[in-house]
Amino acid sequence: MARRSHWTIRRLAPAIAMVASFALPAAARAQKDTIVPAPFRVPDAPAFLFLGVSPSSVDQPTTPQKLAASIANAADSSGKVKSGLALGIAPAQFLNKWIGTTLTEYQNPAPFNPAYILWNSSLSVGTARAQEDTASTDLGMGWRSVIWDESDLLRDTAATNAIYHAVQTKCGQPPVAGGRPPGPAAIAACADSAYQLAAKAWADSGGGVWNHGGLATAGALGWRMINSQTSRMLPIGWSWWLAGSHNLGTNWLLTSLEARYDNRRPLAANSTITEREWSLGGRALMGTARIDAFLDLAARYIVSSDSVNKAWRRQWSGGIEFKAADQMWVETGFGSPVKTTAAPDRVVFFANLKFQVFKNAVIRTQ
Repeated sequence: MARRSHWTIRRLAPAIAMVASFALPAAARAQKDTIVPAPFRVPDAPAFLFLGVSPSSVDQPTTPQKLAASIANAADSSGKVKSGLALGIAPAQFLNKWIGTTLTEYQNPAPFNPAYILWNSSLSVGTARAQEDTASTDLGMGWRSVIWDESDLLRDTAATNAIYHAVQTKCGQPPVAGGRPPGPAAIAACADSAYQLAAKAWADSGGGVWNHGGLATAGALGWRMINSQTSRMLPIGWSWWLAGSHNLGTNWLLTSLEARYDNRRPLAANSTITEREWSLGGRALMGTARIDAFLDLAARYIVSSDSVNKAWRRQWSGGIEFKAADQMWVETGFGSPVKTTAAPDRVVFFANLKFQVFKNAVIRTQ
């Protein structure tokens, strides 16, 4: 045990990295019956949300050479920055080859564990054509950090011990006499299978229940590069997000809060007046094996820096779904328009209510 505790995440990675996401630990969420909802999530890539773009693919370099190539490709032959750059990188994981994070450090139960936060932090960089000036390019840079995530299987020492023993037992056997040692592909397949079995056992024992809590934060900065030149950059503004959830010691309730601040400078008219927006939202999500329900409350306050323009926006919504039969969940909502994460298999109107039919539960995954 003592020897294993000094393993770095990098050494454990060949066994489990194929199926575990360290950037946003979600191994438990992959299990059908252990979905962890994220009713209020900070953006995975704040830079893209700040710019208002949704790139079809994000370049995630894993070596300094690939990172340098990505940066070089961001400019054209004349040195002007091109739009369409979408870059994401997790610094601690990028440098893990040289600076290892031990599993003991990762599993430190301290509320604010620097090793855990750094490992689960990521940077995003994006560029987009300026809407008001097609010759210019907007640049966004953002960061995201998970402070803690109670659904993270890798923070559970019992779970990682089970994974270690499963991998050692199933994949650590020496080759038969005269045989050849297993190749990387065979080892990866074996480790994948062993990990899945250990993760299922962890979930079946009560790990990764749907209403585990967590806390995450993110931020973004933006600039406009006039004529797409880095030598002529004007600040656009900045945004900040904070989202957290807690089950209040129950196995049927999850309460969540989200706060956001956005400060923008409208550049179209060369105005020096900025627009600031505060957003605050709360959600109560209740669930059992056969029924889920939620209630949302949200408010936004928008004001210009000269206090001339002010606006309050408030909204609320709620919803309920129940399991009518195997692979049949019926859902309806009320209040402000309710959005779901998937298209319904069927829509039924009854008593002036719109009921949507899904194969699986939807509300608890939002």
